[in-house]
Amino acid sequence: MTWLRQLPCRGYLAIMLAHALRYEGFSVDFLGLYDPVDMDITVHIVDSDATIPPNVLAAAVAFRDPKARSRPFFNRVDAGPEYPRQMKFYEENYFFGTHSALGGAPWAGDHPSTPSITVSEGIHSLTISGRPIVTRDMDNRCSRQVDKWMRSCANRAGIRFAPRPPVLRPDAKPPTARDRVNSELNKGFSWPNWRRALGGF
Repeated sequence: MTWLRQLPCRGYLAIMLAHALRYEGFSVDFLGLYDPVDMDITVHIVDSDATIPPNVLAAAVAFRDPKARSRPFFNRVDAGPEYPRQMKFYEENYFFGTHSALGGAPWAGDHPSTPSITVSEGIHSLTISGRPIVTRDMDNRCSRQVDKWMRSCANRAGIRFAPRPPVLRPDAKPPTARDRVNSELNKGFSWPNWRRALGGF
């Protein structure tokens, strides 16, 4: 059983890997794509023409809603499957959020807003900032919706996910240097442990 899950910003590569597996005789039980884009100018394929090959048995594609105005300059890969009738299912869904939210990292990328307006008269000028189109809360909600939808599609294809990790609260403080020093991982790399591992010098 081969299963591909796209990492954020790597949907195009996941499709290309599915093509490579096709030529090696492997099938892909499920291909989950999170807002796939083609940003690689070194690949000799015209933008937006990457199709899902026929060795993919089921696929789900989460696209960002263009009304969210997130990364409008990204070349979206949206050609769909080569032979949709041979698949168990092929689903597309649009979500109102940023490109990074669809990839599982809400509010980590761009923050779309309406354009700013500058009014000038003589030597005086006034700039009115644009209003946000997507807020942090909307992006977090979008990311959860995408995750829930993609998990349900994967379950339909017979793929089981581990439980979703907890989301950090927006007001959570990052770990301090003391927290990192006292972490369990760091204790494993402490000087006494190294000395014991190297023969007690």
